[in-house]
This record gives sequence, structure tokens and C-alpha cells, in this order.
Amino acid sequence: NSLKLWRESRNQSSVDEILSKITTACADDTNLFPLVISALKDKCTLGEIMNAMKIEFGTWMAPSGF
Repeated sequence: NSLKLWRESRNQSSVDEILSKITTACADDTNLFPLVISALKDKCTLGEIMNAMKIEFGTWMAPSGF
């Protein structure tokens, strides 16, 4: 499984740290772009980055109109 190998090849403590920083930054006016770039460089997946943001922002659902 390539995702498993991807996760095994990264520094998990760095991943945990940057994802925590993203969650914290979502609570104020901090620019998220540099943190997301750092997360990608630390081999975070898009899903992990989005989940870190969802902790603060939640999930938005478009109104159905019906």
C-alpha cells in the first residue's frame, strides 16, 4: 500500500506538530497558507490537513433549496 509506505517514511512528530499549528491558527487571523505548505513538505496528506481545519471550522453543507 503506497499510502502506508508514505506515512512510514515521514517524521510523525513533525506531522503532529504542524497539524496542531493549523488547528490553532484556524481559531484566529493567522495566514494558513504558509502552514499548509509546511504541512505538505512534512508529508501530511490533504485529508489530514482538512481534518485539522475541520476541528475549528466544522463542515459546511450547501443548502439543498428544497
